[in-house]
Amino acid sequence: MNGNKVLYERRGDIALLTLNDPDRRNALSREIVRGLSRALDTALNEGMRAVVIAAKGSSFCAGANIDDLRDGWMECPAPDEDPAAMFKRIAEFDRPVVAAVHGAAVGGGMELTLACDLVVAAESAWFCMPELGHGVIPNTGLALLSRVIGLRRASELILTRRRLPADESQAIGLVNRVLPSDKLLDEALLLAEKV
Repeated sequence: MNGNKVLYERRGDIALLTLNDPDRRNALSREIVRGLSRALDTALNEGMRAVVIAAKGSSFCAGANIDDLRDGWMECPAPDEDPAAMFKRIAEFDRPVVAAVHGAAVGGGMELTLACDLVVAAESAWFCMPELGHGVIPNTGLALLSRVIGLRRASELILTRRRLPADESQAIGLVNRVLPSDKLLDEALLLAEKV
């Protein structure tokens, strides 16, 4: 299956889902959310043992697609286009989900990693939740971040909107492993195979 903004590839019994909108830094859009939902369905239907989510381009995911937001996307999203529903589905998915993060994982991109079971990050990866600076409450971030790194650290990151580099992200438990960019995808797939 080869969708427009989300690519699906079988790697043995691992499903590799790749965000494919590098010109928009893989910002979450209706199309990407719908593509991820469909790709998860395909992974289940094909009996995949695990899922790896990666991305093309310089960023993992730069948060929400502003054009879709301006069009009223979040006022009443269709079920297969609702990012919160997609994050919940990933968090509750009955197969392990591994994020392979390089570059920026901002806002919804960071929330996407929080929904995953395991996270490997390139040395160039960084994480940030800038929503409060724009008057938006990061609901999924609030719900998941404190479970992953603890309440006080989560509060600090959300309230200060501080940019967190990969090495510090590993030190506080946000990511499992940090490695060179050229080893990122292979390590994520290997980790998925070991689960």
